[in-house]
Amino acid sequence: MKPRMQNQDFFDYVLEELSKEGTILTEGIALDLMFVLLFASFETTSLALTLAVKYLTDYPLVLQTLTVIISSFIRLVICSFR
Repeated sequence: MKPRMQNQDFFDYVLEELSKEGTILTEGIALDLMFVLLFASFETTSLALTLAVKYLTDYPLVLQTLTVIISSFIRLVICSFR
């Protein structure tokens, strides 16, 4: 087996897959995947937080709904301790 002339990393494989005909990988999925791997590749907690921030910024209505729900819950908990 000959050594490769060029080193390839995961991003090279993603870009190669994107250029294939009939691939299920879309540009959006590839960008999401690269974003996740860049910022959260070492710990599960950081991965979950990164995905949460990414998707909450992509879907502001979900963020707004969660904000209302969590704020209501906090008010309920505070009132129950008075």
